[in-house]
Amino acid sequence: CPTLAIWDDHDYGVNDSGGDWKFKDESKELFLKFFDVPADSPRRTRKGLYAAAVTGPPGKRVQVILLDTRYFRGKLTKADKPAPGQKVVPYLPN
Repeated sequence: CPTLAIWDDHDYGVNDSGGDWKFKDESKELFLKFFDVPADSPRRTRKGLYAAAVTGPPGKRVQVILLDTRYFRGKLTKADKPAPGQKVVPYLPN
């Protein structure tokens, strides 16, 4: 069974990091090496790790789209305090 992998912030760098992460290219290379992504994969020639794969027999195919929500994302803005009933300080739209 093939593995389709994309990172989350803990794979990418520090918690909730985004496009400003200074080691994002190094993180990408480590990810590709760990998941043994072939040397001729388009994922190795472009920025970010986004990808897609189609699998299944004709008439029963499914496409899996892997979104890279880290590499290009802008800086997050935190709220001043948690919302009522919440313990975690949420992020605000920016």
